[in-house]
Amino acid sequence: MPSSGLFARLAPKEPLPLIQAEAISPAVILFADIYNYEELIRPLLSWGRLPALVQGFNQLISSMTAVILRHQGYLIQTTGESYQALFGAPTTFSDPAQEEESFRQTIAQALRATLEMMEALKNFPSTGAGSLKLSAGIDWGEAYLLLRGDSLQSPAQEILLAGETACMARRLNELARDNEVVITNLVDEADRQFVQEVISASGFRMFTQKTEMKGKKGKILRILEEGKEEPAGGPADLWSQMFPFPR
Repeated sequence: MPSSGLFARLAPKEPLPLIQAEAISPAVILFADIYNYEELIRPLLSWGRLPALVQGFNQLISSMTAVILRHQGYLIQTTGESYQALFGAPTTFSDPAQEEESFRQTIAQALRATLEMMEALKNFPSTGAGSLKLSAGIDWGEAYLLLRGDSLQSPAQEILLAGETACMARRLNELARDNEVVITNLVDEADRQFVQEVISASGFRMFTQKTEMKGKKGKILRILEEGKEEPAGGPADLWSQMFPFPR
């Protein structure tokens, strides 16, 4: 058993307790990961270059975080290969129309950040054969910020993002292929047109697709690059193809 190094710090211990919670509504949540991150890490691991691996992840985190912040997002968690970000803040509106427009703009911020992250990865130095690519899921609704720590004054604190919206963003990400974004379906035609205008500026298009997640059927919007083929079968039940559930 190793007696020093990082492994030695894995001593069994109780997790920090949750000490505070705050509801955020409306919240737009992005969950994204590097679709082919093994292009970055496998060569470095095979060469035994762990310091270079740490440096590469730090550069990756810095690059992705800068994009999120530029679009007024908040990076909640990252492992270097995956990123969870919150867009939006608690705001009170007296005019419903103003509230709706603000919500649209927040969704646009998350979308633009995601597409810019994809573009940044194209120029990120990779040790593999191709450039790094992103897959992402975006959902919106109510979310909860949770504060974990010994006390409100303790320097050892961690902020988490929880709730159905956070879970759904992660599930939608699992449906996305390389350089794709999967978002909650939009019923209102004005909302769909707004999103189309946002993504077309970056050379992307979208289409509606039927899905089934955890036994519940519904629809999603798949956003992909112009010219990229749609998944086999068109608007098929892709989730069921990937993760079969009993009928």
